[in-house]
Amino acid sequence: MRLQSSGQKFKPRPVLMSGACTFVWLSETIERIAIELNINVTTLKRPKDWPPEERLNALHETYSLTGDDLNAWCRERGVFTHQLEQWKIEFCS
Repeated sequence: MRLQSSGQKFKPRPVLMSGACTFVWLSETIERIAIELNINVTTLKRPKDWPPEERLNALHETYSLTGDDLNAWCRERGVFTHQLEQWKIEFCS
């Protein structure tokens, strides 16, 4: 099932947490799930669903990062370095 943009509600789906399966109910938002799982909210969104503001912010945050630091930043947010490169090309064109 496709996750919807922040603030929107979605249907229940199983989420694995510490080996236990729990359900996310209609009233919960992506932000709340991120808080409960103690992860960055952008990790729950597919990179192609990130709005331009978030993409630009990602480029700003990663501008001076290289190697392991860049890879760690990407892992925390569910992004690949090639996606950052593509966003940079799109913003500069």
